[in-house]
This record gives sequence, C-alpha cells and structure tokens, in this order.
Amino acid sequence: MYLTAQYLRSKKVKTPDWELKNLVKIYDGIHLVNKSFSSRLKSIKIEDAMANALVGLDCFASYIKFSIDENTLVEIEPAFRAFFEEG
Repeated sequence: MYLTAQYLRSKKVKTPDWELKNLVKIYDGIHLVNKSFSSRLKSIKIEDAMANALVGLDCFASYIKFSIDENTLVEIEPAFRAFFEEG
C-alpha cells in the first residue's frame, strides 16, 4: 500500500519516497502502539492467545523495519526477477 501511495504521489508530480524512509517511521509508530497495547493487555491479565498474537505482529513489524534499515531486501530480490525483465 505504501509503494502504491508513492507511485500515486509521483503521478501527481510530488516527490515519492522510493527509499522507504517514511515507512520506517510508520513502523516505529506501529511498534509504539503494539507495545502500549500489550502493556494494557497485561494490566488486565490477558496473557494468552491475544497477547501472543500481538507479539507476533510486532515481531513482523520489527522485521520489516529491520529489512528496510539494513537494506536486506536485496536477499529477496531474486524472487522478483520477472519484474525486472522488459516487455
């Protein structure tokens, strides 16, 4: 969705964020929300599946942020080889 928004920004002659720098900021915000929500769940003694699902979701968000920060997206680049070909 973020990349689609950047494409649409470029069509409106606005500067797109192809380096995904603002996406990292978005995931920082998601982490903060997840952390706060997890604290609230713990305060009302919910520690089962809901809390575990939130931890899993936060791990995914952290992994995406790490992938962008460390430029490890290069590792999955071969999976997108078909998109690099002309025609």
